[in-house]
Amino acid sequence: MVYETENVKFPSTSTVKQGNGEFSPKGISPGSESEYDINMEMDVEGNFKIHSTTSIKNISTDKWEQLMFYFIPNMFTETNSYLEKPSTVKVESINLNGKKVKFNLEKDTLTVPLNEKLEPNQNVVVDIKYELTLPEKGYRFTQNENNYFFSTMVSYDCHI
Repeated sequence: MVYETENVKFPSTSTVKQGNGEFSPKGISPGSESEYDINMEMDVEGNFKIHSTTSIKNISTDKWEQLMFYFIPNMFTETNSYLEKPSTVKVESINLNGKKVKFNLEKDTLTVPLNEKLEPNQNVVVDIKYELTLPEKGYRFTQNENNYFFSTMVSYDCHI
């Protein structure tokens, strides 16, 4: 299954540490244009293999040090969910511009540090390969008998 290209702009804020240990919010200029190409395969047991390629352009005035993705499937796993039959998620690899990189997946946030800052008007291509199963009795991201619902599965967002 291939999804059409979509351009998305996301405003955001971040937190900056001040000298005396206090934090104050710092606004971030709107943000990114993204194009997604997502391929999914499902086997007979309901295991999904997903390959997502996202081209991201920094349209803000800020230099980015990392990319952050809103990764909903991880919220339905045994670690993060109360469901009796939770989902499984395994991120196999993430590549930036063709080079394998490290990442951090915590709750619903997938963070990819950048080796070099992404300057305004620069692009980066992110390739993510992962496998998952859907939980039973979940909310919008669920399996009900032979029906599979993905209404919140592919919700990516990029920030600095």
